[in-house]
Amino acid sequence: MYQYLEFFGVSIPMYNLMIGIGTIFGFLSLDKEIKNRSIGILLDRRIHYSIIIALFFAFIGAKMFEMFYHDQAFTIDNFMNGGFTFLGGFVTGSVVYLISLIAFKIKLSLGLNILVPSVVVAHAFGRIGCFLGGCCYGHPTDSITGVCFPEGSLADSHFGHVHVHPTQLYESAMVFVIFFLVRSVVRFENRLSVYFIGYGIVRFVLEFFRADDRGNLFGDIFSPSQIISIALIAIGSAIIVLNKRSNQVQISEV
Repeated sequence: MYQYLEFFGVSIPMYNLMIGIGTIFGFLSLDKEIKNRSIGILLDRRIHYSIIIALFFAFIGAKMFEMFYHDQAFTIDNFMNGGFTFLGGFVTGSVVYLISLIAFKIKLSLGLNILVPSVVVAHAFGRIGCFLGGCCYGHPTDSITGVCFPEGSLADSHFGHVHVHPTQLYESAMVFVIFFLVRSVVRFENRLSVYFIGYGIVRFVLEFFRADDRGNLFGDIFSPSQIISIALIAIGSAIIVLNKRSNQVQISEV
């Protein structure tokens, strides 16, 4: 845990810094994708406009879901001072991005799949930021991977000075693997489905190791994040089925 970077007398939150680094790598990845696919400047601009709009609403969604999960009042004070829920921001941003693609008349298969590597790499760096900030910690463990957060951290306040699962780093490592897969292995049209299914499985399993307050949604059997993970797996699987049917129709028409 290393919450702040001191730079010429200015304290920079490491979580914010890692989010910024992830965003930069995300846009660099997107620019490379656009160049590789020889996308024209007008379409390039429409894609970037869609992303900026989606990011704005993703920020709001991450805040609103955090308050909703933890039964907090929807007040300006809770909005400004509360935390973020990644999946809340992801769901909100995804819906707004989809609407923006339709509004800007961008082909959905192109607009969605071209952005996947950017989202994944930003996501991976963001989880490193969570580790440095001390949030999203895991249950106590005697395993070799266990880490001991410093006094005053959230994990220390919860469990005392014991080793806990660094669930933030587990997730970051697996998301980097997903980044490699969607960037270098899977077919372009399957990127979104692989990300949804892969991350859905990773997040569903990791929720059993998480020890921070998971919130409540539709009962106590699964955490809110696990419910959304199941939905992501289902959507990703549906996309694969639709892609296969579309390919079969195209082959039969040839």
